[in-house]
Amino acid sequence: MSERVTGAEVPGMDLYDAPVDIDDLAFMSLIACLDESTEALLDRMRALRELNGQKRALNDEIDRLSRALEASGADSDDDEVVVEGGMTGSQAKPSQSFGRVEQGLTVEGSGGGDSEQSTVSATYTRKQVQDEIERLRRQLEDLGSSSEIMLIDLNRLMSKRNEAIQLTSNILASTHQSAMAVIANFKV
Repeated sequence: MSERVTGAEVPGMDLYDAPVDIDDLAFMSLIACLDESTEALLDRMRALRELNGQKRALNDEIDRLSRALEASGADSDDDEVVVEGGMTGSQAKPSQSFGRVEQGLTVEGSGGGDSEQSTVSATYTRKQVQDEIERLRRQLEDLGSSSEIMLIDLNRLMSKRNEAIQLTSNILASTHQSAMAVIANFKV
């Protein structure tokens, strides 16, 4: 006669004596899987939100530099473009700075006295500004590619989570039907 398996070994508990069956273990395993997938989804969503913030900052910087380029009216690559606040991420060195920051106030270099501006204007060539805009656009494209990959991964995780929810729902429905059958048998 073959031995029937009715339980499993869990450290600190003998499941032969515990009121837990395989359906309960499968259900608890699915719940743990749902918790893990929910955490993974939340992590991916946070990372995606951070990536979108970086993209927004790059777009703002591109807009700021484009406005400075347009306002300058520069036609040739060597024409000067005044950029309020400078180009922070650029390797380009300004050809001229119109002020210096001193104790949180900008002191204008052209004899204008103290003002309460918080930025320093710097002059770059039109070519330097265009190169910086192009560098920022490439960086934005890279972030866009990363964003698409993250969205695909997020979609995959959501599909797995939905499968686990469906499986859990099916187990609950099956358990309910079994319980109803037992109750119906007692009535007869």
